[in-house]
Amino acid sequence: MKNPPSKKTITQLREGVEHKLGFDITCTRDCEVLSMEIERFDRRFSLSVSTLRRFFGLIQKKSEYSLSTLNSLSRFIGFKSYKNWEELKEQSKGSDVIIQNNSKSDSGSIAETIATLDAMIETLIRNPSFRLSAAQLKSTKESATQLFRLQAMPEWLWMKTNRHPLARKLVESYPPLDYLSKFGLDLMTDFLSTANKPEDRMFAMGLILLSELYQGKETAETHKRIPTVLELSTSIHPMPQARILGLNLLAISEGIYTETNQSDHFRTIIYEGINNELKIWPRWSTATCPFINKFVEWAILANSSEFCNEVIDGIIGYRTRQDFSTRRFLLDNVLDLRLAWCYYITGRELEASVLVDSISQDRFPEHEERTLLIWYHTLIQKIGSPKRKKSSLISLDLLTSQTNYTGLYRRLYNLKPNQPEINMVKVVPSIKE
Repeated sequence: MKNPPSKKTITQLREGVEHKLGFDITCTRDCEVLSMEIERFDRRFSLSVSTLRRFFGLIQKKSEYSLSTLNSLSRFIGFKSYKNWEELKEQSKGSDVIIQNNSKSDSGSIAETIATLDAMIETLIRNPSFRLSAAQLKSTKESATQLFRLQAMPEWLWMKTNRHPLARKLVESYPPLDYLSKFGLDLMTDFLSTANKPEDRMFAMGLILLSELYQGKETAETHKRIPTVLELSTSIHPMPQARILGLNLLAISEGIYTETNQSDHFRTIIYEGINNELKIWPRWSTATCPFINKFVEWAILANSSEFCNEVIDGIIGYRTRQDFSTRRFLLDNVLDLRLAWCYYITGRELEASVLVDSISQDRFPEHEERTLLIWYHTLIQKIGSPKRKKSSLISLDLLTSQTNYTGLYRRLYNLKPNQPEINMVKVVPSIKE
């Protein structure tokens, strides 16, 4: 740069980044978190931990900061470029922290997001015949996810949502899968307390039990609380049914018996769900594969090569009926991750490795992005290159700290391909709790 920024300018930019991030940068660990957040924000302009350590004065800088570094940080706080940030800084008349309002992390924007979401819920409550358009549903989901991430979703708002039959469908559309160790558990406990339909109880109980498993807090009593499913219901969404059947499969794989997994038809109804979901649930399965998409998680966690092989065929079959114009690329990305794990479980590590290289880290659904990234980086730990393994272990450290899902990580890491192998002790890499 012809004119290096002044010390005051750098200080202002630092403060803007810290304001957006929500905490001060005081150590290397903070820089690791910031590096991941910048990469998640826009992978094209990522910054290394060492670059961030120099920028925040944790280590001595050897030269002036590059324009690319200043551009990346300026874009992270809502500006087009460093030049754009400088211009608006001059117009701000000496404000200490310069950050765009469209970052949606300041108190005014949070209040506006809450008001918008509340207005949408009020519309649903007062007009039972009203149906959200695709754009409205997308906007509502983005607003809720933003509040989830900032841990700014008011208790009164989700309690209001849970108490209306139509509005509570929004919770089912984007459940707090990344936040079940925090407010998400309270949200689902309240959802269960207000449930008056079997499908609502099944949905809520599934996520409550998921919270215990993901955090590593499950006991034999956890499995005893799994709802009973003895047949597939055409009137209940396939996802909660698949989750409950999957929890029962996991239970029996650990020697815990339930009324469901001891039924003569237990495995038969799972096969039915995988192979005939379009026929059983045409309303929900025309453009997606909801039963497979949810059950595959449990086939993997139960280390079942039998059902992983069946799911592989099911996903391939689903993709043969996909119409390119209606493809859901976020779903495809998730299915690729699940497929890679199924290949790994069934001893097809080369296929798993090839597939995992095609997965986009930044294209997972927002409400379960962190959970899915734990799946992604754990698989890299098991089959990736040494360089990627080191990077993934750092990522797993951050993700398990954010979610507290150390139980999920340890279950995934202890999975093994179902093929003969030399007996050896594997040590799980340390993840900070």
